[in-house]
Amino acid sequence: SVPTKSIVLHQLNFVFNNPELFRLIEAITGGAEIRGFSGRIYRNMPGTDHFLDWHDDTSGPTRLIGLSINLSKERYEGGLFQIREKKTRENLKEVGCSNPGDAHIFKVSPHLEHCVTAVSGNFPRTAGAGWFTSDAALLHN
Repeated sequence: SVPTKSIVLHQLNFVFNNPELFRLIEAITGGAEIRGFSGRIYRNMPGTDHFLDWHDDTSGPTRLIGLSINLSKERYEGGLFQIREKKTRENLKEVGCSNPGDAHIFKVSPHLEHCVTAVSGNFPRTAGAGWFTSDAALLHN
């Protein structure tokens, strides 16, 4: 992860803490009122054990919608986002965001879990990850 004092991380949080964006995300998802955004930046290196195992992002009680945005300079291989029903383990969707700037949002729920597969090839996966929240606090990490 990028240190919490990093200017890049502060820029990510500044850009996504936007009330007009909150209203758009609410309209797209049909979800609850969004009042804040909290993010982080991390990198998965190819050919290593850098991946995210299945988890649900509910450790932050105010997290409503997750966001993942590709901040990589080069197109990487692997690093697929997968989401499934927690109880049945039925896969719902697999998303590859390997082009720089690709992004997707997903619902945070105790009934859903997601992972990011290992990166292969020659280039790392650098991502901004964050959560649209029901409170206005900036850092929920």
